[in-house]
Amino acid sequence: MSQTLNKRTEKLNINHQKLNIQDIKHVQKLAIKAYNKGTPKDGHGIVLFTRLEDLSWFYYAWKDSLRDPQSEEPGSLALDQYGNIWIAEGGNNYDGAKQWSLLHKQSVHVAVNPIANTYSEHFCPQEAAIALAAYPVGDRPYVLQVQATGESLDRENIRVLSSVSMQQKPGEEPNYTITLHLDNSENKRFAEAYLKAALKL
Repeated sequence: MSQTLNKRTEKLNINHQKLNIQDIKHVQKLAIKAYNKGTPKDGHGIVLFTRLEDLSWFYYAWKDSLRDPQSEEPGSLALDQYGNIWIAEGGNNYDGAKQWSLLHKQSVHVAVNPIANTYSEHFCPQEAAIALAAYPVGDRPYVLQVQATGESLDRENIRVLSSVSMQQKPGEEPNYTITLHLDNSENKRFAEAYLKAALKL
């Protein structure tokens, strides 16, 4: 259930069907303020913005996850701590929306298995780490963090968060080296989750 907070008067005048980069940055700043205040708890979950009659927006509540669109009015926005934006669509103001649809993809982690030629996308680095740990180490998988603007991925901003290299001496079993990058807090969260999943802690 949504935890209703004090309504803020900081407003965002945008057309909810299409956000330009200025609109995106502005609503993300409003979301950051909510996270910096400790809401949602421990930085998890999503923050919600609702549309007023004059098409302005304000932050009004948070949820522990992206769920229950029927509890929100169509056109409401949901943002996670990584800057991704979803919009409540379908339905009506009385019965609530029918679904959450991705409106803006800001940051996505891609777990790639180059041997099997498969990949999976995750908004949460911990979820990407768990998916990566499930791959056979012999397939030498790795994870990329891909920054995006809207639905167009900016491939120039790709960062490799982990990689697997293999060394094998004649007549011996292969030796694998897993490299994890710990240069910032987000990478540390990813690495910690990966090690816990890989070691089954």
